[in-house]
Amino acid sequence: MPPTRGRGGSGLPRRSNSRAGFPLLCLAEFSAERLFLMEKPRSPPLPGVDVWEISSTGTSLADFASCFAAVFGAENAGDDLVPRDLVGFIGAFIGGMTSADYTEPMPSDVRLIAIDIDGTLLPTSSTTISRRNRRALREAQAAGLHIVIATGRRHQYAEPVLEQVGLSPRTVMISSNGSVVRYFDGELIRRTLLPVESARALCPALRPFGQTMVFTFDRERGPSLVVESVAALGRLGVWVEANRHDMVEVAPLERAFDHGDAPIQAMQCGNIGQVRAAQQALEAMQLAADITMHRTEYAERDLGILDLLPPGCSKGHALEDYARSLGLEATEVMAIGDNFNDQAMLEYAGQAILMGNAGEEMQALAARHDWAMTLSNDEDGVAETLEPLIRRAQQAQSATRHAGNTGSEVVTSQNSITTR
Repeated sequence: MPPTRGRGGSGLPRRSNSRAGFPLLCLAEFSAERLFLMEKPRSPPLPGVDVWEISSTGTSLADFASCFAAVFGAENAGDDLVPRDLVGFIGAFIGGMTSADYTEPMPSDVRLIAIDIDGTLLPTSSTTISRRNRRALREAQAAGLHIVIATGRRHQYAEPVLEQVGLSPRTVMISSNGSVVRYFDGELIRRTLLPVESARALCPALRPFGQTMVFTFDRERGPSLVVESVAALGRLGVWVEANRHDMVEVAPLERAFDHGDAPIQAMQCGNIGQVRAAQQALEAMQLAADITMHRTEYAERDLGILDLLPPGCSKGHALEDYARSLGLEATEVMAIGDNFNDQAMLEYAGQAILMGNAGEEMQALAARHDWAMTLSNDEDGVAETLEPLIRRAQQAQSATRHAGNTGSEVVTSQNSITTR
């Protein structure tokens, strides 16, 4: 099923009979089996043209297309402009035609999609992205949508997971919960450092909650992860094993800053109760004004992670900055996530999608914000969300080809279409 909201009704909106300011539809393509009605995009053209398909259940649409042209003065595909309200009339015009078989109620103006990794793109018990999710990511990018990976992982730890997808090396990754933004090929877009004074002060502040703090440095050479005790990180066994080659022990941990190197983030881990207690303790300290905190929880493992970032850092802020660099508004951005560290980007995005495996607190937050819900990470919720957008883009591309065959001038921008 496509992502759904708590409120019902997804048909086309009814409008005033006045033609002033009417959104227009063009007869984009027809065959003996189906007719595509495409919303005429704004100028300049924008990707994500909204396409509605009206399917025949036995009546040839060739005759209908001729009637359509005669009634509305259509001579060339793309010039057949009609007020959107007339779609209902069109559907009723043919006796056997479905009244209006619209595609799923997904926004037509989405141009950028930000996707979390753990608990979202990855299944619960595997580091292999499903075939369906891999295909959806590739097809969405091929259709002209901007795909952004937004993860709490550091860039180097996310790379092996994402290599299996086959996305462009110029795909953007927001890593370390927003502290670093890079292309897949490693070129740096933006990096924000945690001040050394704040990082050093975190060591004694959180030591009462265990020797489980990890500092991450964005280094090209030398260990990127500094811990006080590898043995104390037993709860993160799989993560430690995968990152041990890039990890060094320093005790006491404050010594990690003797040379003035600033990290990009700190991480405190433990069971969920310990991590919540650590966050509450920090929030009561003056130090809280100098950092940003993002909590992630995995209830099935009783694992909590508290990421401590430079002030103002989050997936949401990084996503907003990158979208602005492309000239995009929040309404043109979709974000897909499952956990507390995704909250900022879900709140920013014009279309927020929460995974079905999200915890109760996140689902309650989704209900308050009217975010859409999709399937779980184990049910390919990412692909379930992307596929309607991909179909629309493919329909728009099909309309482009048809218009080109009729001799109309076609202007395209990624998956947008203007025919004139």
